[in-house]
Amino acid sequence: GYCSAVFHLKCSGVSESLLAAVDGNRQVFWMCRSCTTMLLDMRHRKSVHSAFMSGQESLVDTHSQSVAEMKSELTELKAEIRSNFASLKNSNSLTPTSSRRPGDNPDLRKKLFHDKLEPKKQSQPLLQGTGNPVSPSFSSMLVAAPTPKFWLYMTRISRTVTVDQVTKLAVERLGVQDVEVTRLVAKGKDVNTMSFISFKIGMDTSLKEKALATSTWPQGLIFREFEDRSTEIFWAPIATASANQTASGATGTTTTPESTPPNLPAAGDGSENPNLGVESMEE
Repeated sequence: GYCSAVFHLKCSGVSESLLAAVDGNRQVFWMCRSCTTMLLDMRHRKSVHSAFMSGQESLVDTHSQSVAEMKSELTELKAEIRSNFASLKNSNSLTPTSSRRPGDNPDLRKKLFHDKLEPKKQSQPLLQGTGNPVSPSFSSMLVAAPTPKFWLYMTRISRTVTVDQVTKLAVERLGVQDVEVTRLVAKGKDVNTMSFISFKIGMDTSLKEKALATSTWPQGLIFREFEDRSTEIFWAPIATASANQTASGATGTTTTPESTPPNLPAAGDGSENPNLGVESMEE
């Protein structure tokens, strides 16, 4: 009731059956004697009603005021948006437009559909002078043409053998000092990961027959005439191309052969050179 007092169930004088009915119906409630007397007073009832209506009116007024404020803000926002759209439209109308269509470039079109092909520039041939030199010192400015050489390919050599050791062997066996030895190991390749290494030996062409004689080289040394295949193109499967590539010639690159090359003669009965180590045929 109005007093908001708390009463014990036994002190209220309400039976359990009646209390169950009160709990089951929200419209049914129980009031103490003082609150009941106050409610039966007509003046008090009018006062309660007036207070309730006053609260309702205050709530309605607050709601109406909030709605009016929201409408006012929406009206201002609409006016601002319209103003912005109008200014944007006016600025677009003042921007000069091009008469060309997008992507229409006459210069590019001319290049794409030009039928006239420019002639390919041919390199001029080199000419060699035949007249007398201007001065005797002029001849010192010329580089002599390279002397043709015979190249010998040696393989299955221990990876510990050096260029100096092979050079010393070639000088002793061929009986000449003018030899050029190149170790055929790819640039950046670690020789410790290789089973063996190869060399090529350049010499005068007159020594070809002696260089290819098996009696010239120590027993067990494998060799043949060097073939420059740097300009040839060989087919190989993609998966094994890196293992079968061959590079040789003056660049000093080589490949590690998978097996003993065919037609490689073994050296004859010459004595072993203590400075040259030869690895066994098994990898």
